[in-house]
Amino acid sequence: MKIYEYAIKRFAASLLTLFFLALFVFSVSRIAGDPISAYVDPHMLSKETIDRIREQYHLNDPVYIQFLYWLRAALMGDFGISITFGNLPVTSVVIQYFPLTLELALFTIVITIPLTIILATLSVKYRDTWFDHALRVFAVSGRAMPSFFFALIVALFFYPPGWITFSPTFNFRAITGMPIFDSLIAGDIHGFVEAVKYLWGPLVVQVFMQLALSVRILRASMIEEVGKDYVIFAKSKGLGSDYVLKKYVRKNALSSFMTLTGLEIVWLLTGVTITETVFNRKGLGWFSARAAQALDYNSILVYSLITGIFLVVMNTLIDILYAKVDPRIILGE
Repeated sequence: MKIYEYAIKRFAASLLTLFFLALFVFSVSRIAGDPISAYVDPHMLSKETIDRIREQYHLNDPVYIQFLYWLRAALMGDFGISITFGNLPVTSVVIQYFPLTLELALFTIVITIPLTIILATLSVKYRDTWFDHALRVFAVSGRAMPSFFFALIVALFFYPPGWITFSPTFNFRAITGMPIFDSLIAGDIHGFVEAVKYLWGPLVVQVFMQLALSVRILRASMIEEVGKDYVIFAKSKGLGSDYVLKKYVRKNALSSFMTLTGLEIVWLLTGVTITETVFNRKGLGWFSARAAQALDYNSILVYSLITGIFLVVMNTLIDILYAKVDPRIILGE
């Protein structure tokens, strides 16, 4: 089987998964309570008005008919209105808040992935030295410490000197919705400084949390590979330890790291709720927290659907990357 055939097969399976995901999200919306509450407060309107709204949104039809109408609207980007955010369409609200999450995700990924590979490789190279022990302490502390606690520590140390800000003021035009890039496009130095202050706190938290887990996983995978026969054979041929470590060991240990990185990217793209809430960074995580507090069903369900879509797509891409790295997957072995 060619890799493009394998990719088509996996994407076809993903479409089926997404259909069942949509069905599950819709079912939860109906199990959660009266669907009319996703549009209006039934206690604030007359019975006649509520009946008219039920008829307008086909809420009096059988459930499977409601699902077909909902699915058709969802495919067109219509997920209803958000009662939390001024009765605006949920799609427009998500588009408004996503760029700040994307900006944080991009900087976190760009910093974390190279650092993980470098630190894990050095840790295995200098195994059981002070450097390796220090890195393991760092990894364990990063996973043991709750993210909200570390976020509060960062805020406590960086906010009083004015290194971070919770309420930035931007005067430049929002083109991408990501303040750092927009300030550079506009040539606004003051806006760029404000954008950095707005990003710095949550970025430190996310890099620390992501790096702790990634280094630990990649280091463990590389150590497992070091003890295998092919490493001993390669060294017996006269290949240097550094060459074997970087050329063979690290490459063969990347599979688990690829899976973890894919999940971390999804986590970052769907908004790190605690971090964004602590630093008042108004991205998807902040949006989901506000929606949950207000019991905004449409917004909550759209956020759940977005998370599910990202997970399905990322898992598909990871499977294709596996097939690229390991030909046995392409052959179905």
